[in-house]
Amino acid sequence: FGVTLAEGQGLDYSGLDSVMDAKVEYHKVVVPRGGEYFLTLSDGTQVWLNAESEIRYPVRFTGSKREIFLEGEAFLTVTPNKEKPFVVVSSKASVTVLGTEFNFRAYPDEENVQTTLVEGSVIMQSARYKQQIRLIPGEQGTLEIETGKLYKQEVNTYLYTAWKDGRFAFRNTRLE
Repeated sequence: FGVTLAEGQGLDYSGLDSVMDAKVEYHKVVVPRGGEYFLTLSDGTQVWLNAESEIRYPVRFTGSKREIFLEGEAFLTVTPNKEKPFVVVSSKASVTVLGTEFNFRAYPDEENVQTTLVEGSVIMQSARYKQQIRLIPGEQGTLEIETGKLYKQEVNTYLYTAWKDGRFAFRNTRLE
């Protein structure tokens, strides 16, 4: 199989799902502080990784779901596939995706895990308490790690996704 550089900006695994091999091989990308990285998974899903993030993913998806593991922050544009739901798993929460654009933030040293939905539909679930909420576009789900409380609120999604376009967006936020 072949993995290509996407215009010199990241990795492109698209098209590898057609490779006939039962073996599942995982790759891992670690982004250092101050860096960002882009990759396209074998099903065509696009992933923008923010600084200090780590993703582990299969070279090609097999089985009944498409599952990746993430610590840190990523913006994902997921290729729809009703037969194989897409699942993002972190140590504290998971998000089941039904074809969508969303931001997932799960840094190990932060007090919350956040999912910000731009388009489509996702279900956010607490790993510890098995609670879940369904988000609609313009909503953000937050898991308070200490209390286990899972809630949602309406937000301006641009404030949480501008980083993938190289922008810092603040509104009513103290700069320190």
